[in-house]
Amino acid sequence: MEGVDMFLISWRRAGALLPFLVLAACGGGGGGGGGGTATFTVTALNPAVSVDLAGGDLITITGTNFLTAAVDVITFGGIPGTNRILVSETELTVVTPPAPGGAAGAVDVVFTSLSGGTLQVSDGYTYASSAPNPQTIAPTSFTATGAESFTITGTTLGPLGGQVTVVFQGIGSVTASVSANGTSVTGRAPLAGGVPPIGGITVTIDTGSATVDVPTPVSYTYAPPVAVGVAGVPYQTSGNASQPVRLADGYAVLCTAGVDAGWGTGDDEIKIVTGPPAATTVASVAPRGFPGTQVGYLSATSSVPVILGPDTFAVYSAGATGVGPGFVLVTAARTAPVADIFTYPGINAAPVAAIGPARIAFAAAGPDGIFGPGGPPPANQSDDLVVADFNLALAPPPILVTRVVGGIADTSITGPGNFSIPFSADGDTVFMMGAGPDAVRWNGDDTIIAHVMSTATTSTLFSAPFLFGRPIALTSSLLAVPGAGPDGLAGGGNDTLEVFTYSGPWSRTPHLLGQTFDVAALVPCGRVGNGIVVPLLGGIRVYTNPLAGTASTLPFLGTALFAPLGNGGLAVFGPGANLVPRTGNDDVAMHIDSAGTTVESFSLIPNLFQNVAPLSDADRVFAVSPGPDGAFQTPDDTLEVYQTRSLGQARSVTPLPLNALPVARVMGTLPFVPVGPGWGLLQSPGTDTIFGNTDDQLILVTY
Repeated sequence: MEGVDMFLISWRRAGALLPFLVLAACGGGGGGGGGGTATFTVTALNPAVSVDLAGGDLITITGTNFLTAAVDVITFGGIPGTNRILVSETELTVVTPPAPGGAAGAVDVVFTSLSGGTLQVSDGYTYASSAPNPQTIAPTSFTATGAESFTITGTTLGPLGGQVTVVFQGIGSVTASVSANGTSVTGRAPLAGGVPPIGGITVTIDTGSATVDVPTPVSYTYAPPVAVGVAGVPYQTSGNASQPVRLADGYAVLCTAGVDAGWGTGDDEIKIVTGPPAATTVASVAPRGFPGTQVGYLSATSSVPVILGPDTFAVYSAGATGVGPGFVLVTAARTAPVADIFTYPGINAAPVAAIGPARIAFAAAGPDGIFGPGGPPPANQSDDLVVADFNLALAPPPILVTRVVGGIADTSITGPGNFSIPFSADGDTVFMMGAGPDAVRWNGDDTIIAHVMSTATTSTLFSAPFLFGRPIALTSSLLAVPGAGPDGLAGGGNDTLEVFTYSGPWSRTPHLLGQTFDVAALVPCGRVGNGIVVPLLGGIRVYTNPLAGTASTLPFLGTALFAPLGNGGLAVFGPGANLVPRTGNDDVAMHIDSAGTTVESFSLIPNLFQNVAPLSDADRVFAVSPGPDGAFQTPDDTLEVYQTRSLGQARSVTPLPLNALPVARVMGTLPFVPVGPGWGLLQSPGTDTIFGNTDDQLILVTY
């Protein structure tokens, strides 16, 4: 038979694999009069049976000479497959079309190559009509606000490696992922809008071509949110060092002034709060070798704990009389916390920065011992960037190795603001801003120091004029931040997005915004995935590719607040149509996904306080509201929980009353800090509404 060299030798149906199939095709000669032959063989299709009749299954086909023959079209019962990919000479993949005529049964698979050869595998693929067969779901009980993960097990649950819709009757539906073998479906349970239905709730899998109930119903439990006072944390400050910081699931850390109520004295304390599901406890951290004593000599503004890992954190230390300032390293924080105190001459009075799991960085005064300008230019141009690495494996005590990034003439750093706090994208390249020779920040001679930890390369200093805020490190070689433009005036007509990239030397690429900065924004920009969001007057500019300048502009009313989400997305808060915060039409204007390409609207958020960015975890955004009366520290204050989840999934706004106890005085300028599943902490000044005395408390909110 002309055009076919070899035929089917053996075949197995209804199995997944074809044990030995050898086919070959001959192609006729092309133009120019010559004749040519291109052959290819097929030895297996995997799988050879569909999940259902809807198609969409990814099939891997193995054989030989796929690239040489340029296998181009594959049809199933006469319908072409999609997304054909020639992986190699011996492998290609294709996505199956729907079953021809929507009917179950075996169909011929035909391969056509660009060289002219055609192969037909009779009854090569079987469309199965098997409906999903779910058997179990775990867990079987969900909380109304918990958004827990679930797993459904069974057989033929949906497209292999694809997605199905899972419906929780009376609650909502979510998109869930099917395992590669079709035996499990995983997703996040939808969130109940308020009090969920009582009794069993039916869960249904919808594959698009079949809908089947899971045999076992589930239940949604609902407990009214409770706010209780946590004793043992007096002498706080409003925010800063006393604002709780999540250490790990169920653990938070904060600093207090001690019984003399004065910061920077010997009785300052570092405290660890443990909460649900365990009993709530508050424990002080003692210096190594001095159990029962306090760490002491902390700063109300600078001793903000920075988390290095679930059991390790660091805190700036103001230093005792006669002992220089430095920092405190706390290890074994969740089991047997102990503090090791390190001093460093000339350390900047600002929070240290966590750069890696055992690495911090900070600014220091350098050889002249004077931090910052120290006098008229060119005085003091010798400040240092210092990186400290801890060898925790050699504890106790941890071994400290410091790397001083100095020797650059014009690194002068000014003040304890974000100019002098180092930052990093990956813990390897460490960045810090310098004010330049004139020691005045945010002008034409500002600089950025970049130091790569993994190499012996000397530090790089490059010019970064007229920035508006500290750059955001997207990678170790890509920085982006809004810039004030050539006129040096943020909010002027030539504002830019400044992008700094490294390809040997560092280079700067400005992208003209075309609109004016909203200079009143709490932060000059927010990060979403590997993109940048810039607040403008009357809009928000989303840069999905900052280097190329690829961006889109979204309308937005009023000054924006950004709340980064744990899944890489960004929630954007605004004051609503009347542009006045703390009124009835405040809203979460939008949720931007981690790719920076999809935006969705959120619901109304009455009386949102506008001067502090709400905090978030991967699934929720938390904001404190003064309630309908618009006044904080009154009985109608609420904690607003915005269930964000993934785009396309259920979400809701849940107001949680904070008037359970008379001591639940809420400061609207302080955020709610999520600490563990279903609970978090708020600072409270107590009944006298004044921080810094004996009745200060934390408010533990469970929901």
